[in-house]
Formats: sequence, C-alpha cells, structure tokens
Amino acid sequence: MGTKQHFQKLDAAENAFFSRELEVIRATPYEVQYAELKGMQLVPCPQRFPLGTQEYTYRVFDQVGRAAVSSDASDKGPRVDIKGFESTVKFKTLKDSFGISYEEIQAAMLANRNLDARKAKACAKALAVMIDDALLLGANGTGLEGTGFTGLFTLSGTEVYSTPVGLSGSKAWTAKTPDEVVADMHGMVFQAESNSKGVERCNTLVLPLSRKGLVTGTRMGDGISDTILKHFLDTNGSITQVEFSPKLDSNSAWTGARAVAYNKSPDKIEGIIATELFQLPTQEEGYEFITHCMARLAGTICPFPKSVVYASEI
Repeated sequence: MGTKQHFQKLDAAENAFFSRELEVIRATPYEVQYAELKGMQLVPCPQRFPLGTQEYTYRVFDQVGRAAVSSDASDKGPRVDIKGFESTVKFKTLKDSFGISYEEIQAAMLANRNLDARKAKACAKALAVMIDDALLLGANGTGLEGTGFTGLFTLSGTEVYSTPVGLSGSKAWTAKTPDEVVADMHGMVFQAESNSKGVERCNTLVLPLSRKGLVTGTRMGDGISDTILKHFLDTNGSITQVEFSPKLDSNSAWTGARAVAYNKSPDKIEGIIATELFQLPTQEEGYEFITHCMARLAGTICPFPKSVVYASEI
C-alpha cells in the first residue's frame, strides 16, 4: 500500500494529489464499523489464515470401549481405542471494486476538497454484508449459492426442538401465552444438555428480530411484572447472551421463523476467514482509476453440531 504509483493521464500535481488521497481512501474501510452486521459477533473467528489458503481440514477424535470389573488379575482387560473423522472446507473469494474518474479528481482539486470516500466505504460494506451472510446462512445467503458454505443458522446434524402447539392451536409465539413462550425457550436451550447427558451446554440464544418486541415488551402477567425475556433469563441459568437477527425471520432452509441456541465457543463453532478486506493496487482503466477489493473465507464450521439447537415455526 505504500508503493507510489504514477498514472499517465495525470500531471505531476494531479498525480501527487491522487496518490495522497488514495492513502486516505484505503485506510478508511478498515475503520468503518457496521453494527447491524452480527456474523462476527455471533460466530467466533479467533484466527486468520494465510491469504493463499485453499482448504482447511479439521479432525475430531472420540474414544470407544469401556473398562470392566475383574476379580482375576490375569484376565485381559477390554480393549479401549480411539476413532476419529476429518472434514475439509474450501476457501472462496468474494470480489468487488470501486472507481474514481479523472473528472472527479480534477473537480476535487479545483474545489480544494478531499475525494469522496463513500465509494470505498460502500465497497467495503458490500464485502462485509456477504461475509455476514456466509457466517450465518452459508450457501443459503444471497449470492453464495453453490459455495458449499455452512452458516450458524443452517448447519446439519444439529438438535431440533419440536415446537409444540399452544392452547390457541398454533406453534407461533405471537399466538401463545407468555408462559408457553418461556417454556419453548427453556425447552430448546436444555435439549442439547439433556440429550448429551450434560456434555453440551448452550450459553447463547439468537431469536428472530420479529420476535424482539414480543419478548422484550410483553409482561408475564399473573402478578409477575417481568417481561418474557427478563423472566426467561432469571430462571434459565445457562443463557448469558440473547441476540436478535432479521436473518432468522425467514429463509428457504427452514419453515417460518427460527430460533438458535448454541455454545458460542471456538471449540464448538468457528468462522474460517483469511481476510475480511484486501485491496489490490489501483489500476488505470480508460478515464477511471479502479481499485479491486476482495475477501476470502470458508464459512462456518461446527465440529460438534449437537451443541446447537434449532426451533422453527416460532
């Protein structure tokens, strides 16, 4: 990024101005924060891989066999061994670009103002939006079809909580009583722990954004002034974080709205990212100066899918 570049269509003053402005534009995307994108908040991404990484393979091992009681020391003990499997995910490249015209450079110089950095910000955000989809929705995200990615919300082999029908005859929380909604929240959270005999324990719950008003604004009633969400958190004991995502409201991967309970630990789930934003040297193309940008990742991996619980049609 520190390499000085010269462009044939610019005179010395214009070239110096443009080169200086490019340094500002290139630095800006790294400083922009997008609070509405929660993929990297919900999926731990503790490490960065070399940019040229093509595949990432992880291995999971388990033990087989049990010890036995014996009254004779000469008897052979039962055989205990280990078994394992490995899984490989492939890195894909996301690309976009932005351009600044010769006229824009001249106009900025004439007006003695900086070049508009919004193009660079838009370019960075476009990549950030796709990374967010990749981490949360995988191949079900917009434009990610065929990548083979899996996301936090679209894993396979997970626990599935069968949402029961309420007194109203509907599974939807909007038609259920506060007690029924809380029972569903507890039920899905404790399913992983119960079915794993205490091995798995969820600590994070993600709900559809469309249900935020319901759980944060509806009181329990019957003398309890707490909202549904506060009552749930006070009585659950496992969940330490509740988040909301519009990406859970609807998707072709499930029916209705979906909730997700999981253990937000990199030992259980991890986003595989090489780079969130890499900018190539600016190229002169006709009467524009184009900067090509890229991101590189392999989606989300979950070696222990039984640590994740999905509840749909809520």
